[in-house]
Amino acid sequence: MAILCDNAFMRGISASGYTLINNTTDAPAANYSSNLGVWLGDTTYYTNLVDEDINTSYHSSSQGQTGYIQFQVSTGSAAVKCEMYFNTNIIVNQYTQFLFQGSNNGSSWTTLYTDNAPPTTAGEYTASWSNTTTYTYYRWTATWGYTSYYLNSISEMRWYAE
Repeated sequence: MAILCDNAFMRGISASGYTLINNTTDAPAANYSSNLGVWLGDTTYYTNLVDEDINTSYHSSSQGQTGYIQFQVSTGSAAVKCEMYFNTNIIVNQYTQFLFQGSNNGSSWTTLYTDNAPPTTAGEYTASWSNTTTYTYYRWTATWGYTSYYLNSISEMRWYAE
């Protein structure tokens, strides 16, 4: 189930009953990667995904039609929810599909949730699903309608386990 949610996300309130699994302590910038790289090789852009500041963003360094951001945690968790904040309508209205995936080796992925109608405006976004399998890698994959877009405008990305 995917929804645009209220402004609790903006106030930094964690999802009640859930455990955040990708914070800067458990999943530092060094544990993040993307197929489109980071702007000018600056890995601090990954930190922007978990800094609780919607005025900072992740920016990719190259273009494509499908992009992903993935991270590894030291202790496996069974993720059941992802909250995101997009700060630019220009990019968001081009998305055509989101995939939320888990893996234990970083190369073979299991799709946990597919959203074929992702948001078309900037703001908060939440996807949730049922999952009891523990993974050590998580990945969000986005597809958009044009072949020359950068993966950017993502201010925050929070993955949760129950």
